[in-house]
Amino acid sequence: MGPLGDQIVDLVGTDREPWLYRGRSVIDAGAILAGSSDLPVADNNLRRGMQSAVDRRTDTGFVLGSNEAITPEEALRTHTEWAARATGQIDDKGTLERGKLADFAVFSSSPLTAPNISEIDVVATILGGNLTHDARPTR
Repeated sequence: MGPLGDQIVDLVGTDREPWLYRGRSVIDAGAILAGSSDLPVADNNLRRGMQSAVDRRTDTGFVLGSNEAITPEEALRTHTEWAARATGQIDDKGTLERGKLADFAVFSSSPLTAPNISEIDVVATILGGNLTHDARPTR
């Protein structure tokens, strides 16, 4: 949630805090929860956004609406499969399948098991099957 989370708690008040950034209730209702970076409102670090959706912690450690937390797998799906479904692009993007565009990121560890998703490094990105970013050390 970052500094914006703390500011929202102050401005909205704790009585309305459970209604903020609904995640769990959207998924449980059967709706598609699509993730985004919300740039320029927040930084465009999707890993930080995913971690915030999982732990719901602000920079000061306040947990904002813990009942709306989602799992790491759900957080990953918000930026992959579910985002592609929500934008009508699931036939081409969102999952790794033969015949789909090869658009994906390679992380230093799994966001499903990492203690903090926001601290995972991006090792490489592939766009349209082409290597577009490579952070591996030169050999």
